[in-house]
Amino acid sequence: YSNDSVVSCDSFSWNGNVYTTSGIYVDTLTTISGCDSVVTLDLTINNSMYSNDSVVSCDSYNWNGNVYTTSGIYVDTLTTVSGCDSVVTLDLVINNTFYINDSIVACDSVEWNGNMYTVSGIYVDTLGSVTNCDSIITMNMTINSSYDISDFITSCDSYSWNGNVYTTSGIYVDTLTAISGCDSV
Repeated sequence: YSNDSVVSCDSFSWNGNVYTTSGIYVDTLTTISGCDSVVTLDLTINNSMYSNDSVVSCDSYNWNGNVYTTSGIYVDTLTTVSGCDSVVTLDLVINNTFYINDSIVACDSVEWNGNMYTVSGIYVDTLGSVTNCDSIITMNMTINSSYDISDFITSCDSYSWNGNVYTTSGIYVDTLTAISGCDSV
């Protein structure tokens, strides 16, 4: 008579049979002297674990100590507390952050992304994209000023001003375009 106690992962082959569930199994064999040999197996089957994860991330994803920057299907084999394999599959989608550089030239002021700007400079705004990742916009903004110039002229009989001839006194206004493209009044 003999007793065996075995712990195995997923299955165990014993005396020509494959066992996949825990239990007590008995087999009777014949010894070389022709007597019975009764063998008892106390079998514990621990199962391997299989899991699938699906993740969407921006730019990179840290998984089981590795950093992934491209979409794909990744497989990792870990060990469970019972010593069996734990196979984990990761279906990873990496969406990228968008970096946009733009420039604008405006006169006096400009509205950009809901804010009014009156001073030239480089401005950065972070927006959400349709993939829920950041969209970082850098705007190189040039604000040119309009000119408001007043001239006082005294003339005899007539005066030629900006291509027009005036023969009566008065206040005349003309709007010209400055080199910067803004109004010069």
